[in-house]
Amino acid sequence: DSKFFILLCQALGIPFLIEDEKLKIKKCGFRDDIYMEKLNLIKDLYENHYVNINKKNFFFIIFLI
Repeated sequence: DSKFFILLCQALGIPFLIEDEKLKIKKCGFRDDIYMEKLNLIKDLYENHYVNINKKNFFFIIFLI
């Protein structure tokens, strides 16, 4: 569910979309290493069974990483 993922990103301070003023386009906000680290923390929590996330949401997160 994309709603879950967007809420997760907002909670972690990860921009879902950013605007490139120079190119005048919107692009994915996950390209920064800091944001990738935050998403990897979520992945590790799930893979080690510390939290239970719906597999549909998890695969969406993995796809973006």
